[in-house]
Amino acid sequence: MPRHLLPRLLLNICLLQAGCNAFAPFQDEGGSDAIADLLVDARIALDTGDTAAAVSYMERALPRSGDRLDVRTLLSEALVQRDTIRLFDVVSLSRTIGFDDGAEKEPFIPAGAAPACSFSPSAIPSSPLSLIDEPAYAALEPRLQVMRRIKSLLDVPMPANDGPETTLLLARAYQIRALVHLSLALVEVQKTAEATTATLHRLPSGGIGYCADSQEEMSMMTAYVACRTADDLDEAATSATARAQLFESPRGTTSDTLIDAANSAWAALGNEIAETCPTR
Repeated sequence: MPRHLLPRLLLNICLLQAGCNAFAPFQDEGGSDAIADLLVDARIALDTGDTAAAVSYMERALPRSGDRLDVRTLLSEALVQRDTIRLFDVVSLSRTIGFDDGAEKEPFIPAGAAPACSFSPSAIPSSPLSLIDEPAYAALEPRLQVMRRIKSLLDVPMPANDGPETTLLLARAYQIRALVHLSLALVEVQKTAEATTATLHRLPSGGIGYCADSQEEMSMMTAYVACRTADDLDEAATSATARAQLFESPRGTTSDTLIDAANSAWAALGNEIAETCPTR
């Protein structure tokens, strides 16, 4: 056999008989800890659907990467995919909070002689609104801790946009930031009500109102939900807008969907936010 064919023969033997996978990540779990290698391996793992491996690679890179946005963004992407945090669920929950379908609803009179409500007595709301029964809420609420983790991962200074590669990295980071902040804002509306005696109510205007057993608890709950929600809604809209501006994208993009969803939720909660936590 000609000597120049020997390397090809050995490669064929490896691939066909030893079961070598030429498309597997370069490093196994005990392999190189070089950040560049781990980034490549995590991207390959994501592309092949192995989200758990992608998370593992990036968790190994994170302690030595400082504020490197490429590491933090890829880890965030892996967590979003592993935990199935979907744009569809976020937008659906936003519409549930902010959308008034105009249907006739049975009036609800809060229990107690003198309940404290965030709306005037003349604005009789519908029966209490519970997000727990919404499929979108059921999909997002168990992922609350991982969403908070992603929020902290991407709470770093964004680098200057110095070229196409950075543009794409920033676009990925801004989209995930918008998705997670909006998710947290919507879930917190229900979580805050659950932690108190407060109830949520859809008002005739399409907004959200609150009732509680006492004025003190009403004030405490509205201040908490308004300020906490305001920060996340503001960041969601800001990040989605920043992503859209990177490409000067037309209407109908993911960025615009996130902006619209954030603004819809903002409008529904607007009175409480404007009066209690005027940050926007």
